[in-house]
Amino acid sequence: MDGVTSLMWAASGGRVEAARLLLDAGAEKDLKDSGGGTALTAAAMNGHVEVALLLLDAGADQDLKDNFGETALIMAAKGGHAEVAQLLLQDGAGKAQGCMWHDRFNAGSV
Repeated sequence: MDGVTSLMWAASGGRVEAARLLLDAGAEKDLKDSGGGTALTAAAMNGHVEVALLLLDAGADQDLKDNFGETALIMAAKGGHAEVAQLLLQDGAGKAQGCMWHDRFNAGSV
């Protein structure tokens, strides 16, 4: 995939310290690769909770969509990564788009 950044590689591999170093050095957290993926979607699709939390704390946009219209929340759900999905929902993922999962989560029915 073209346009993959060092931060995306660190996120996809669950490399928390590498991701932290890259963010501290000014890495752009919301850059997209040629498929529209971001560091957060890479962390989400691979179930890396700590990296996802780090990226969210750094202000990563959890609602960015890839070229197929999928967000980090969708990636986490498709991969069966409940902890990452819960983290994203707690951070407000899907709220701006009126996502039914965000509303159900906050109502306690997920």
